[in-house]
Amino acid sequence: MKIGDDEFLSLNKRTRDELLEVNTTRAIVSDEFNRRELPGTKNDYRERAIDRLIKNNKSFYNEDNITWEIIKRYISVTCPYCKGKMNGTTGSGNGSHTSQHYHCAGCGSEASLSFGSHSIRFEPKEEK
Repeated sequence: MKIGDDEFLSLNKRTRDELLEVNTTRAIVSDEFNRRELPGTKNDYRERAIDRLIKNNKSFYNEDNITWEIIKRYISVTCPYCKGKMNGTTGSGNGSHTSQHYHCAGCGSEASLSFGSHSIRFEPKEEK
């Protein structure tokens, strides 16, 4: 459905106005996915999307397609037993849920973190 094609749904004005709100994270991820690879750019649209959101000082969250990139960049796990750094080993996920597994080289303990979509959010002090 396109914006403006909602008359047959009998949506009230407030609902229509809410639909016009732009989800910046989703829009930038989609736009980077739909762009062609440019010479000299990062090949992964997810990395480019996060970089673009940060460069433009925008809030962002872990939507379905960028959760792994956010975990890789910003989540570090410390072993509660020996205080060593735990390393990511494997992960899994579907469209709305991602799990990352960790192993401690120091003592051999294991950890698993699970994230639903929209569960990690970054917000600048002042958004442009």
